[in-house]
Amino acid sequence: MNHRQITRLLAALGFATFLSSAALPQEAQGSRPFPGQRDLVQVRATSSVRFDPASGEYVYQYVLQNAAGSRQKLSSFTIVVNGEVSGVTSPRGWSHAPLEDGALLNWTATEADEEGWGDDGGIPPARHAIAPGQRLAGFSFRSRNAPGQAAYFAQGEARLPRLDEVEGHPELPSFDDFRRNGVSGLIAAPKPGCADTGSRCVLDQRYSIRVQWRAPRSGEKKPATSVSIADAELPPETALFRFSAAPSQSVDLAVQVTDGRAVNDHFWLVAGGGSDLEYWIEVRDLQQGRIRSYYNPPGNRCGFEDTRAIPASGELSADLLEIDGSSSAPGASDSSEEWQDDQLIQSPCTRGDLYLCLQGGRFTVDVDWRDPRSGKSGIGRTLSLSGAEDWGAFWLTDPGNVELTVRIVDGRPINGRFWVTYAPLSSSLETSIKVTDRSTGTVRTYHHKAGLLCGASDKEAF
Repeated sequence: MNHRQITRLLAALGFATFLSSAALPQEAQGSRPFPGQRDLVQVRATSSVRFDPASGEYVYQYVLQNAAGSRQKLSSFTIVVNGEVSGVTSPRGWSHAPLEDGALLNWTATEADEEGWGDDGGIPPARHAIAPGQRLAGFSFRSRNAPGQAAYFAQGEARLPRLDEVEGHPELPSFDDFRRNGVSGLIAAPKPGCADTGSRCVLDQRYSIRVQWRAPRSGEKKPATSVSIADAELPPETALFRFSAAPSQSVDLAVQVTDGRAVNDHFWLVAGGGSDLEYWIEVRDLQQGRIRSYYNPPGNRCGFEDTRAIPASGELSADLLEIDGSSSAPGASDSSEEWQDDQLIQSPCTRGDLYLCLQGGRFTVDVDWRDPRSGKSGIGRTLSLSGAEDWGAFWLTDPGNVELTVRIVDGRPINGRFWVTYAPLSSSLETSIKVTDRSTGTVRTYHHKAGLLCGASDKEAF
């Protein structure tokens, strides 16, 4: 037996002893010594996790901290993994191996200090063990299991059994000494984050949203780009995407996941953007690993609201839901009127709380709303999205929430006109959207009926 094998054998035995005689309650966190330990080892283990949508795996990373008050170095770290893992990495001077048929994953400091060999055949100390007061990162693996708390065991470097003791005595005469140098505990479940710019995490990193779209000309299916607006104060439930790889702050689709558990024990999903392209939305529950997918057929400008998107617990009812565009009949949700404003404003346009300035300040956008159920009405308030040049958002009745988006595109290279696209993310309100061309005084107003989440695009607006 070599140093690595003996250390791993002791780690497995130590963990088995912990599980049988010193198991922690499920709600416990932090570390706890074995019975009889005299503070020889004090350990803090922390973890982080991110979700990689490309592989569908969670990437776990652990950091082991040996407290300054410890009297020994740490040479072994073992955790319960409960399933198949891949892509395991180790810090420099450490190696990894599964134990107990894959139920445990062990890392061991394996590069021995040659000066530590003794005449009695004892095992030498490891060169890269974690000294008191130091921390070590680099313990990592991939798994399809959703995040949860994990039991761990860390082993100090006190005097270990001699080679002849391990090989000839299955009872391990000095195993009691070894047990006093171990510490075990539970690592709290980490909150996952997203691994790439193609996805966006919302609701305190619980849900990952990923969008794909099909390019009309090539027919190629492409990932949508997650948009981060400069100086944005987006609500935590909202994710923004654009259907282009070109650097831009424009937004083609807004997706929201809201917590509706107080109403029907479900998380709700709302999406809209006014785009009529073919696209797919994937929403993954990073805590439980469940996935809800939506498909928007080409030609449909309607958004959708799913108040039973993801149940708080239990299985999902379907794998892929198609967005229903039946309510997008011409004239059903929008109309426009044009008139001239005699008072042209030549001063620079600065976004205010009640209006947007788009396309370099040439256009202003303001919104009125009415709730037909109660008769209440009001004025839309802009959201702080100062980095967007051609796109903006309003909240209507829910402060800070994206309830309406408006985009003005410079389509002059195509048809000599500016295009106006809007998309509601609330179906309960009537809205009146006024767009003013400050260079000509032309005003165009769009009326949207309640009960619909269909957006509209006017390619002859200005």
